Parts: sequence; C-alpha cells; structure tokens
Amino acid sequence: RSEMRRVVKSLEFKRIEALPRRVCSDEILERIAEALTDVLSLDPKEHRLRLIQAFALWECEQHGGLLAPIGVGHGKTLITLLIPTLRGKRALLLVPASMVPVLRDHTLPALAEQWRIRPDIEIASYARLSQKDGAEWLIDLGPDIVIADECHKLKRLQSARTKRFVRFFRSKPDTEFYALSGTMTRDS
Repeated sequence: RSEMRRVVKSLEFKRIEALPRRVCSDEILERIAEALTDVLSLDPKEHRLRLIQAFALWECEQHGGLLAPIGVGHGKTLITLLIPTLRGKRALLLVPASMVPVLRDHTLPALAEQWRIRPDIEIASYARLSQKDGAEWLIDLGPDIVIADECHKLKRLQSARTKRFVRFFRSKPDTEFYALSGTMTRDS
C-alpha cells in the first residue's frame, strides 16, 4: 500500500511556485538550434541538436549556469560536452565513477571531432571529491566551469564531497556551475 504525501504550501513553496516560467515554442527552439549550429561551426546537414539540447545550451549562454532536470535519454551527455565549447572555458565534468572510462575512452573521442568538442575537458568522478585530498585537487585544477552530470550525487549536504564542493565555490565564486540530472527529484 502506497502512502500519499501531502505537499505543505509553505512560504518557500509559494515563493518557488510564483517564479516565472520560461516557455518557448518549438518554432523558437528550432531557431535557437539553428543559431547554435552556426555558433558551434557545425554542418547543419550532419548535426542536429534536439530541442531540449538547444534550449539547455541557450540557457547556458544566457545565464552562465544551468539547472537542468532533463529526462533520461534526452541527450544530457552531449549537452555536458558542448557547454565548454560554447562557453570557451576550461571545464571539469563530474560524473559517477562507472561513467568516467566510458566517457574518456569512448564517448568523448567519438564525439570530439564530429561535434568540435574541446579536447581539454577534465572528466572525473564524484568519488574523486570524496578522497582526502579532494578539496586541494579541485582548487589546483581550478576549472572555469564545473559541470555536474547526475548532480543528485551532491544532494547530501553532510557528505565530505558536497562540503568540499561548496567550499570550492565559496573560494572561487566566478566559477560557472552547470547541473544536470534525469533523476533529480527521485527519492531513491
């Protein structure tokens, strides 16, 4: 038997509910996708961004940051790899440990030339932040951009990795942050 949870309409809930929503028509998103194809110097006959990818990349360009609860299988990996190219900055891409070798050895080389992805993207696992020297490693790396794919891995404020992560951003507030996850709001 499942138990229903009631959402309390607190002041914080009401504040969030009142936030303006950005709504774009498919026509506008198509134009954004075409413009990004030009900006990224891509061949429109060979490369086509999905509308959600175009919208996310446009948001990155407009705001210098991103919080993207994009569904599983909708192209988050390509978004994470194109952000540094679009922004023209050194990037750290944080992913779960199991994804590091796949991204580094297969996905990045396969997409790098085709999509003109920056070759200097540093790919590391969240576990790297959990190591004792994780804070020093992050500061020494000094990325201009941090992209957190599967960003729900940073949800526990009490965890060492999240504390180190927050300290880094306090010490380097000009660093851009891009957070993506297909399961951002799941209890599991």
